[in-house]
This record gives sequence, C-alpha cells and structure tokens, in this order.
Amino acid sequence: MKRKKKKEEGQTLRLVFVFFVLVGLLLVGSVLVKLATVIEKSRFDGAHRFTVEFTSKDKPFTKVVSFAPDTRSISIITIQNAAVIPQISEFLGIPIDTRVRLNNRYNEDIPQQLKTMLFYFNNFETDLTFIDLFRLWFFAKGVPSSSFTLREISSSLDEGAIDRTSSSLFLDYTLSRENISIQVINGTGVLGLGNRLARLITNTGGNVVSVETAESLVEKSELSFHTEETYTLEKLKKILGFQTRKLEEKGIADIIITIGQDNGELTFF
Repeated sequence: MKRKKKKEEGQTLRLVFVFFVLVGLLLVGSVLVKLATVIEKSRFDGAHRFTVEFTSKDKPFTKVVSFAPDTRSISIITIQNAAVIPQISEFLGIPIDTRVRLNNRYNEDIPQQLKTMLFYFNNFETDLTFIDLFRLWFFAKGVPSSSFTLREISSSLDEGAIDRTSSSLFLDYTLSRENISIQVINGTGVLGLGNRLARLITNTGGNVVSVETAESLVEKSELSFHTEETYTLEKLKKILGFQTRKLEEKGIADIIITIGQDNGELTFF
C-alpha cells in the first residue's frame, strides 16, 4: 500500500511539474510574441535619420528634433508662432517620421526628455513604441553637446530661407549618397502639387530630376521603380504609402512617383 501511495504521489508531483512547465512556456511564448510585435511596429532603426515633431497640451509650442545616427548628431528647430502653420512638415519641406504630444512641459535636454518619457510612457500621445523611445534615448545620451544644432525660425520666414535651413539640418546622408534619380508626375489636376513633393524629397537629399504634369488625370497614386530594393525606395514607401510597381524598363529616372487623385491634398504631410 505504501509503495502504491508513493507511486501515486510521484505521479501527482510529475503532473504538477509538467503543468507548471507548460504554464511557464505559455507565458514565455506570450511575452516573446508581444515583444516581436512591438519590435515589428518600431519606427527608429538606429541607423538612419529619424525626425520627431514635439508639441504640448499645456504650453503651446512646436519643436522638431531630428536624430542622425550616421553622423552622431541631433538637429533641433523651434518654430515661433507655430499655431498659425497648418502642417509643420509642409512648412519645413521635410518628412516627419512621427509626432509626440506631451501632457506636461518639454525638457530642453533631449536625453532627459526621452528618459522621462520612458518612465511615464502613458503620459503623452505618440505611435512610438517603448523600444523606439529606449533606442532614441540610448542614441541621444551618446551624442556630444558639440553635435547638437539648435535653430529658431519664424513662421513668417520665406520658403527659400526655410529650404536652406531644412536642407542643412535634415539632410538624410544615406539618401544623398545613393543619388537615385526620381521623377515626380502630378496626375491630380491640382496645380503645384508635384513641386511640393519634389521640395520635400530634395530637402532631405533625394535626387529629383524631373517634375511633370500627367497628360490626363490619374485615379490612383503609384510608386514605380526600376532599381533594386534600396534605402531610397524604402524611405519613399514609408513617406508616401503609395502602391508599388516594378518596371521592366528604365525611363528617365530610376524611381517614378505618380500622384493620383486619391492623394490630391498630399495627405502624407
């Protein structure tokens, strides 16, 4: 009887052990899946320029902070009277990768600001992930103070002056080095739309070789390319969100951006 009882107790212990092992594996699996999802949603790759627009609920202000890992530098622009500007991205003529709306005061010390955001992750509005914030903070704290560039500009500044500032502070060096030719075709019927997009691409280092108007209206926007997968192509995909198509033959440019009527107001600004 004692042997049988001990045997039953041993089996029970094994079952309990197996149960806890399975529960542990399920918990670890769940954490890994969540971690993989967060990593997949992350925006900052730690290698290329990443630009963030900061605003606040309590004290109206707008700062644009651009992180450049390839040159280990950070550019910061403060815009005076920014409330009169509908779209900061269009005003500066640059792509904004993400936006942060703070519930409290902004800290001029960027590493400290990011560190505070890590500790109070639910106290602001953004689509940045916790991993994004950690990587931005880790990068920022390693940038020497001499590599921080600060500018303050007026909302009434003319476009030429803005472009000179933007092209010097927000140049994407990888985009510039690749020097892939880009053609912009405006198929919306909205005057000047192609030039507005060309300005945004040029200010960040893109090589726009032609801006044209389509012979007839185009319904759907498209990003067509003859090149292999490049950083320039991936960057344009993220900025524009257009459907893509691989070209069999090269035209006057490696990449052709056609703005259709579905993007008649350049919704990517």
